[in-house]
Order: sequence, then structure tokens, then C-alpha cells
Amino acid sequence: MLNLNQLKKLYTNSPTWVRSIYSSVPFWIRNGSEYREWSSFLNTNLNVDEYEILKLKETILYAYENTKYYKDLFDDNQINPYAIHTKRDLQGIPLLTKKLIRENLDSLQVTNYPNSKKFSITTGGTTGYPVAFYQSENIWKKELAFVYDYFSQHGYKPSMLKASFKIREFKHIDKRVFWEKDYVNNSIHFSPIHLNRYTVSNYVQKLNELKPLFFHMYPSNLLLLINSMIDENLTLNYQLHGIFLVSEGYSTDDVNKIKRFFNCNVSSFYGHSERALFARAVSSELDVYQVDKRYGCFELMDENGFQVTQEGISGSIIGTTFDNYAMPLIRCETDDLTEYIDYKSDKINMIDSLRNHVYIDGINGVTISITAFSISKSSDKISIWQLYQKQAGQLTVLVVAKKNFTDFDKDKILLPLKKDFGNFLHCDLKLIDQPFRTARGKIRRLIKDY
Repeated sequence: MLNLNQLKKLYTNSPTWVRSIYSSVPFWIRNGSEYREWSSFLNTNLNVDEYEILKLKETILYAYENTKYYKDLFDDNQINPYAIHTKRDLQGIPLLTKKLIRENLDSLQVTNYPNSKKFSITTGGTTGYPVAFYQSENIWKKELAFVYDYFSQHGYKPSMLKASFKIREFKHIDKRVFWEKDYVNNSIHFSPIHLNRYTVSNYVQKLNELKPLFFHMYPSNLLLLINSMIDENLTLNYQLHGIFLVSEGYSTDDVNKIKRFFNCNVSSFYGHSERALFARAVSSELDVYQVDKRYGCFELMDENGFQVTQEGISGSIIGTTFDNYAMPLIRCETDDLTEYIDYKSDKINMIDSLRNHVYIDGINGVTISITAFSISKSSDKISIWQLYQKQAGQLTVLVVAKKNFTDFDKDKILLPLKKDFGNFLHCDLKLIDQPFRTARGKIRRLIKDY
């Protein structure tokens, strides 16, 4: 039997007519009984607090009894896995870092789970260090059910065409065809790499032709599309129903700009490659999230390594997977940050990331937080900006500029930087057509090439 990775490859290499026929099978049928069971489960009433603890105990015992890593970890630290009955009892279990996952990939995998029923996953590498791990095939159907349940709450149905911007192979770029149809997911994928003010008219023309009712994309790519459309005085000739933001941080200003431009509902959910946690935005400004206890176990940890149980205290997000029978992850670090708005109901604030809290290297060991750089406020003639370092003490501001960007705008950016950081950094500016991206198409704010 083919595993999920092999099935994906088979589908990708199939002729268009085969993919089209497959996509004609109703969504709920072609995704199988496991997907239907999860979808049904999400529409049942249950005590989520009791369910969370039941699944948490199940995960811990399963990991202890079936993996070398957790057997050794619990025994070496004299932790009794059978005595864990609440989230508070997790406090003594050492965290699982990405470094530990890389170093212990084999021993973290369940010994008695068949290879044919698991598939490999790699994180996006936004921090520059992608991490590989394994999941059991049921995780994909579970994720699909949770995501589409969330989409449906905002009016989306699988029969509705949606647009996304994804890194993939586009076969006819030389003919200025910057998109490709995904029949299985009823999506039209646009190339984020080729989007700029010279090509945006092609993108908008295709959007106006196909009229996808929903967008599903990284905020950075959406903002680049908006800025390019404004620059070229382009608009959609139809009304979008909604936009789903995915996998990147954003600001309240970003959300408001997107809403004003497209005049539609904007929503977001929190998830990640590890498939440990799921949280839904429940406020119009997308600054309040509701943790879903049915998906995985959510913890916040303060800077001293203790669980946060009070509102208003910032902490690192820690997740424990449910239902991953190939490689369970217990107390896995996510590199993300938030705080409780309401601890009892598991409502949390807008999610930040340690990946945003990175530092630029100045001379003599000086480090400067990237948060000190507000390039967009220096000029309204910028679509996207990034910071690039080839060595400590030197910084290049990379700018995807609007067409009316001038030397005056360049000076408005560089002069404040030289004034504030000139003792530690030599700053210059370079115009680029496309921002640097990760393998998955995310736009990294800081690139260090040394």
C-alpha cells in the first residue's frame, strides 16, 4: 500500500484529465472514512476538558511504552508516566527542542508502527534550520477536518474555488502563465516568486477571469499583491467572500489594510507543521484566539521555565500532539509567543514568534533587535522590505519598491538608520524585484549570509 508521500507524488505526476476525474468525486467521499469520522466528531458535544486530559494521558503512556527516547527520558528523570493526571503534572517533563528532534529522530519514532503508514514532514525553515519528523497518516485527515470545519464557519465550501500563493513547479512561466490549477483542493495556485508590479496585471486578469471566492495565503504575499495592485491601479471586478491568513505573523494594521482593500471578512487560525496545536481567531481584529483542546495540549511557559496560569503574562507556546502514532511529541517548543486573555477558557492573545525577535550584528559584538527597524514608516513607496547581512557591522536594506520610489525615499530610509545606528552599522540600500523567501514561500525579514 502506498503511503501519503507516494500518493501525493502519484497525483502530481498524473495527467490533467486523471486529476480532473478524481476531483469530481465528492470531497467527503474521496477523503475517506477517517476524514468523515473526524468531521462528525467536531460536530458532537463533549466535555473538552475531560477529553484533553484523556488524550494527554493516552499520548504520554503510548510514547513511554513504544519509544526509546521517552522510555529513557522518563526513567532517567524518575518521572512516573502513570501518575500524570493533569496539565500541571507536565511541569517536570523536560521540553522537546528542535535540536533534540534532529539529534534523536530515530529514537523518537514508535518502534512498532509500520513505515508504510507514516510519512515525513519538514518544517519551513523560517529560522534557517528546517526540522524533519514523522507523522502517522491519520494526522493528515484529522488536520483536514479541523481546517475545513474552520473554513465552513466563514462560509466556505469545498465546491468553491479558492486562490493561494505557493512555491511549486509552474510549467509555463516562459509564457507568462504564473498559475496552476489544483483539482483535488479546488484551488488556483499563483507563483509568489514572480509577483511584482510588472506581472501583477497578469495575476489580476486571471483572478477576474476565474473569480475565486476565497483567498488562502501568507499575509506577506497578500500585502505584496495589494501594494502591486495599488501601484498599477488595478482592482478585482468581483466581490471576494473571505480571506484566510496562514502561517505568518501580522499586525492589526495589516488586517485593517487587507479588509479595506478587498472589503471582505478576514480570518486566521494558528497551526504548525508539528500538528500539535490548533487555535481559531475569534475576534474581528484577529487579535484573540481560542485554543482547541480537542486537537492537542496547549501550555504557556514563562522565562523561568514554569507554566503560565495567569492572564497578561507572556510565555512561550508548548504543544503536545494527540493521535500521532508514528512519532508522538511531548512538550514540544514552537518558537511562538503569546499570553492568556482568559486562562479558564483558553483564550489567548495575538500570537507572536521568537523568529521575529532576532538580532542584527553590529561591530564590537553589539546586537540590535530587528524590532528597532521600522522601515515602512520611513516611506510609503515600499511594497516589501528585508534586511540582509553578509558580515557583522554591515547591513543592506532590500526594498521591493513602488514605481514612484525616488532617491528622496532612499534617503528617508537610510538617514535615520545612519543617525541611530551609524556607530555600529554601515547601512546601504538595494532595490530588488523579488524578496528572498524560504522554501515554502515565506518572506524572511532578516537574512544572514555568513
